[in-house]
Amino acid sequence: MSKNFYFEKWKHTIRDLKKLVDYDVHLQVVKAHDATLFEAVRRLSGVLGEYMVVYNHLIECCHQNLQVQKTAFIDNIIKALVSRIFELKAELEKLEGSRFQFIGHGLIAVHHTVFDIDLTAIPLQVGRPEHIQEEFDKILARVKEMKEVVEEVEEEEEKEEIEQPRVQFLDLWGFEVKDEEPVFKAKEVDLNIPEEVRKTREYLALILAHEKSRQVIKMVKKNQIRREMWVKELTGTLQPPARYEIRERSSQLICKVFREYFKLKRQRIKDCKRDQLLGINICDSPTLDLQRANADKVNRSKLRGIYEKEWIKHRDKIREEVFKSKQAKICDELRDQIREWFLQWFDAVRFFYDIPKEGPVAIFNGNVPDPEDWYEQNEAQMMKNAANKKKSPQDLKFEKLEAKKQEKMLKQKELMKNKSEALLLKKMMKNPTMHPGYKFPVSKTVQNLKDVIDYYHQSWDIYDIWGTNDVKEKYVHEVDVINAIMEVSHQVMPKVDQDMRHELKKLKQALSEDYKNLEKEIPKDVTKPMKKEKQKKIIRVELNDNIRKMIEELALQDIIVEYPRVKLKDFLGDPNFGGEDLRRLIVPTFPFNYEIRAFWWERCRDVSHGFNRILLVGPRTSGKTILVKTLASMNKAVLFDLDPDKIQGDLQTAPFLKRLMKMVVTCAKVLQPCVIHVKHVQKLFYIK
Repeated sequence: MSKNFYFEKWKHTIRDLKKLVDYDVHLQVVKAHDATLFEAVRRLSGVLGEYMVVYNHLIECCHQNLQVQKTAFIDNIIKALVSRIFELKAELEKLEGSRFQFIGHGLIAVHHTVFDIDLTAIPLQVGRPEHIQEEFDKILARVKEMKEVVEEVEEEEEKEEIEQPRVQFLDLWGFEVKDEEPVFKAKEVDLNIPEEVRKTREYLALILAHEKSRQVIKMVKKNQIRREMWVKELTGTLQPPARYEIRERSSQLICKVFREYFKLKRQRIKDCKRDQLLGINICDSPTLDLQRANADKVNRSKLRGIYEKEWIKHRDKIREEVFKSKQAKICDELRDQIREWFLQWFDAVRFFYDIPKEGPVAIFNGNVPDPEDWYEQNEAQMMKNAANKKKSPQDLKFEKLEAKKQEKMLKQKELMKNKSEALLLKKMMKNPTMHPGYKFPVSKTVQNLKDVIDYYHQSWDIYDIWGTNDVKEKYVHEVDVINAIMEVSHQVMPKVDQDMRHELKKLKQALSEDYKNLEKEIPKDVTKPMKKEKQKKIIRVELNDNIRKMIEELALQDIIVEYPRVKLKDFLGDPNFGGEDLRRLIVPTFPFNYEIRAFWWERCRDVSHGFNRILLVGPRTSGKTILVKTLASMNKAVLFDLDPDKIQGDLQTAPFLKRLMKMVVTCAKVLQPCVIHVKHVQKLFYIK
C-alpha cells in the first residue's frame, strides 16, 4: 500500500485515540456510576475493547512507518497505551475475581468482536547486546561441533564392537534359558498418505484429547457443584429455582445477543474478503503476520533500514555543522538565561541563590524554588533556629519524640477510619437495598497517555498539516536542526556552568559589600536543598570466561536448547463465547482459546520488564509447551529447559542442585531476555 494510505491511517488512529482518552477522562471526572456489577463490567470491558482495537491499528502503523523520526514518538504512545490496557485488565480482575476477562457484551456495545481485540504482537522488545549475541552464537556453534564429534566416536565404537558368543545355560529343571532382548514395536507411518492428511489427523487427535480432558474437568466440577447444592439443601440454605417464565425470557435474550454477535462477525468476514479481493488489506482482524509479509514483498522493511542509515548520517552531519557554527551563540543564549534568573532573584528578595549541584539544567527544568517561597521558608527556618538556641538538647530531643508520636497517632486514626469505612461498605454491599453501586475507577496511567499524545501533537502537528513527502517517509530537516541545537546545548552546559559559577561568586561579593555599606546583614540560606529522586541502581553482570564456561556446560547438558519459532495463533482451543452469561448466573466457566491468548499476551509483555513466574497446569497435549515456546519466540529469548526426570541418581544432591540453579540464574541475567521452563514441577515436592 502507498505511503499516503498509512499516513492518513496514522492521523485517523491518533485522532481516535485522542477521543477515546478524552472519553476515558470524562468518565473518571464525572464519576460514572453503575448500579450492578454486570453493568460496571460491561462499561469497563467496552473501554478496554476500544483500547485494544486502537492498539492493533497503532501496531500496524508502527510496522508500516517509513518516517524514521516518528518511530520514537509512536513507540512511546504504544508503551503508554499498553500500560492503560494492563490497568483496565487489573480493574476487571478486581471486579470479577478472575484473571480471565469475558468482554463479549462490552465489545458488542461498541460494535466489535473478539477477533478485533486478539492481541498477537509485542511492539517493544528488549534486545540482547550485539557482543553478547555474537559470543552466545559462537558458544552454541562450538557445543554443536563437540556433540557431533561425540556422536561420531560413539558410532565408530558401535561398529567395532565384537559380538560375544552367547553361552547357553541350563536351569535346574533342564530347560534352556535364552538371552533374548525385548522387542519394541514402533508405530508404522504410511508414507503414501499425503502430508496434509497426516496433519489433519494429528489435529483431530489433539482436538479429541482436548475434548476428553474438557469433559473430565466438566464432570468433576459438576459433581462438586452437585455436592454443594446437596449440602445447601440439607442445611436449608438452598434458594428456590427461578420461575419458568424468567428462564425462558433469559434464554431468548441470550439467543438474541448471539444472533447479533454472529451477524457482526459475518459482516466483518465479508468486508475482509472484499478488501482482499480489491487489494487493500485494511480489515480490522489481526492479520499482522500477513501485513508484515506484504511489507517485506514491497521492501518496506528494507527501505526503512536504508532510510535510517541515511538519517543517521544526515543527523550527525547537521550536529557537526551546528557545533561549529552556533556553539558560541548557544553559549551566550544560555548565559543570558541564567543572568535573567539571577536578576529575578535580586529584584524579588535582594539575594542570589546558589546554582544547584546538577548545574544549570536544574534551573531550566524548574527544579529550584521560587524567590518568594524561598524567602518565607528561610524566615520561618531562621525563627525556628533562634528559638531552638534557647532550648537544651534534652528539650529538643523530647520535642522530636512528641512530634513522632503525634504523627504516628494521626496515621493510626486515619487507618482506623479507612478500616471502618471499608467494613461499612462491605456490609452495605451485602444488602441489595443499600448497595452503593460501582464507580468508574480513577486511572494512574491515563494522564501519562494524554501527555504523550499532546507532546506528539506539539511536535508534529505543523508538519502533518504540510503533508509533504519528507513527513510521510525519510526525515524532516527542520526537526534534525532543532534536535542538534538541543544536543549541542547539553554538550556546552559544563562550560557554561563553570563560567556562571565564577560570575555568581563575583555577584555575591558585590552584594555583601552593598549590605556592609547599608549597615545591614546579608541574608543567609538556611533552607534545605530540594531532594532529588533516588534512582534504582541497575546491577549488570558482564560476560566473562567463567560465564562462558557455564553457558557451554549448560548447552552440553541440553539445558539451553534451540527451539522452533512459534506464533501465538498456533495455540489451539475452543472460543468460549458464552462465558459472560454463565458468569452472570454464577456458574463456573472454563475459558480456553481467546481468553488464554489475551492473558498470555500479558505474560509475554512482562518478560521484557523483569523476572516473573507463572504456573501452567493442564493435561497432556493441552498446549503448555506451545505457550512456553510462544513466550520465548515473541521475545526472542533464550530458553532454559529444566526437567527433574533428567536429574537422577547421584545428581540428586543439594550441592549439585544449588550449583545448577546458580549457573542458570547467572547465565539468564547475562543473556536477557530469557525464559526458564521447569517441567513436571510437581515432582520436586514429592515425599520420598
